[in-house]
Amino acid sequence: MDQDSRRGSIRLLWRADLDDYREHLLRLDPQTRRDRFSGAVADAFLERYAEQAFREDRITLAYVVGGEVRGVAELCPFAHPYCDEGEAAFSVETPYRLRGIGTALFRRLILLARNRGIRKLHVRCLPHNRAMQVLARRHGARLVFEHEEAHGKVDAGLATPLSVFQEWAEMGFDFAAGLIGAPASPSRPDQRLSDSGAPDFASTPSIAPPAGRSRAATAPPGW
Repeated sequence: MDQDSRRGSIRLLWRADLDDYREHLLRLDPQTRRDRFSGAVADAFLERYAEQAFREDRITLAYVVGGEVRGVAELCPFAHPYCDEGEAAFSVETPYRLRGIGTALFRRLILLARNRGIRKLHVRCLPHNRAMQVLARRHGARLVFEHEEAHGKVDAGLATPLSVFQEWAEMGFDFAAGLIGAPASPSRPDQRLSDSGAPDFASTPSIAPPAGRSRAATAPPGW
């Protein structure tokens, strides 16, 4: 796959994108699935998970190349009285790792959370996922290792007129870039993170909220 074919844009996914989202999940290799869902999962689980994803109030961002979803960042707000917090989950297909796509999705997800009144994002990853730990720390998370997982919180901050304008401007730019086939920017997801000294992450499992709060983004009820 040449570099040009890896260029894409970041945009929100909607119910009409269900098939593309499902195909992305099904393309994840076994290790990426383990990292994303904290364990081995079969195709049937992923198909049901995709169906459930658009029935809830979560926000789903995608990195799209040539009409195909290659990376996803999900934000699932907690229920009242913790509605100013949420959980985040990421997945990037193996051929598209180490190109800054995870970083671009992470940064954009924080912006969307901020503009929707979600001030803290909970992130969780397995101990071996050092790349995710580096990214979380670079965004201000202090990680705690317990029960064979690393957990931290990222402060999204308060919305401002500038942050709202930034969201709309970036979404507009990426929509136009997707139409003409230009590389997505200003996040520059095609740049390898090794160029800036920080690794990209492949994926993280859906994270758990603090005790007593909903864990809706991990899987549909009863799974």
